Amino acid sequence: MSYDQRLKIPITLLTITVFFGHLLPVVNYYQLLVVILVCTVLVTFKEAKVSINNNIIWLLCVLILCMSLLLSSDASSTLRFLLMFLAILFIKIIYESQFHWQDFLIKMFFYCSFIHVFFTILQYLLPSVITTINSIVLSATDNGSNLTLLSGGNYAGITGQTGINAFYISIFIAIVFSKLLTESNKKLLLILGLIVAIIALFLTAKRSQLVVNGIAMFIVFALMSRNKRGFTLKNAYIPIFVIFLGYIILNYVPAAGHLVEKFNLLSDADDVTNGRTDLWELSINIFKDNPILGVGAGTILSHIGEMAHNIYIQLLAETGIVGFTCFTLAFLTSLVNSIIIINRTRSLSGNLKLPLSVGLYLQIYFLLYGLSGNPLYSPIYLLPYMIMITVVNSVYKEIKSKV
Repeated sequence: MSYDQRLKIPITLLTITVFFGHLLPVVNYYQLLVVILVCTVLVTFKEAKVSINNNIIWLLCVLILCMSLLLSSDASSTLRFLLMFLAILFIKIIYESQFHWQDFLIKMFFYCSFIHVFFTILQYLLPSVITTINSIVLSATDNGSNLTLLSGGNYAGITGQTGINAFYISIFIAIVFSKLLTESNKKLLLILGLIVAIIALFLTAKRSQLVVNGIAMFIVFALMSRNKRGFTLKNAYIPIFVIFLGYIILNYVPAAGHLVEKFNLLSDADDVTNGRTDLWELSINIFKDNPILGVGAGTILSHIGEMAHNIYIQLLAETGIVGFTCFTLAFLTSLVNSIIIINRTRSLSGNLKLPLSVGLYLQIYFLLYGLSGNPLYSPIYLLPYMIMITVVNSVYKEIKSKV
């Protein structure tokens, strides 16, 4: 087996963990991360030329988390978050120096995310079939949550949460949208896939996910539709089509009406954030009492009984201004670096590859979703985010090596 083929083994494990880890009752995500990391090290330790050039700030974040552990009000929670973050960062660092794996990752993500799109649509068309499947594959807790959501008109597919299901669907949207921007073949099939995926996203009734995807599409389209002479109208039909499609779904897909009703109910209650403002206020009060280093990473649950549903406010409360500054700088530096890479790649190779577009899209998605969700604290979200930064950096290294 060649080295390139061996590289696919941990990528396959990573993909299974992200998309189907919740279906494996005998292990948890932290154990799966250890397996992925060990497998990655075993596969690459003779061949890898590891560099930390793109990870200095991320390593500073690890140092902040170690300091947080010493001061934490809940050391076990902080340690759990630290180990999760450290394992994912090591995987990121190793793969940034590897070539010829990015297309395989995108392909794996494409097929696995499509499975979730398919089962979401099937749950809408044949709910009894998916209910039977879920009773077999989901844990009792996830299955009960799925049924509760379904009774309210929210479709979680083969997961226990609409938020996670919407994330899987969003990955499929990111890949299909990027294919439309970067590839010239199978346009009609891609458009059909985008239609089905957007309908599935509406079925989850996750308002924030719809907004985040819309913004990510706009930014990626603007950046990827430029050439050496400036903005090109070659793919201008895509955002127009997406807007028109959203309008059609809202007006002619009955299940999408639940999303509108949900928004109207929250508007009438004068709380479109669905209770998040109370959590933000409680978290900010904790920050005010512990402004420098916070109360400990990953401990907000023990203080307010819930996650903050905003990773930036939660970072302030848990790690203080020091940790917030370091993490935010890491987020922004990685994003800006990806944008710079896209512009440089356009100059070096004349065209842009699919992994660059997908990598940028999902970084934007993660950072925006962090305003109303908790993606930093779950390997389901954090692992794909970090690996997408890696995709962009490694593609650029590979292109430079050929120029």
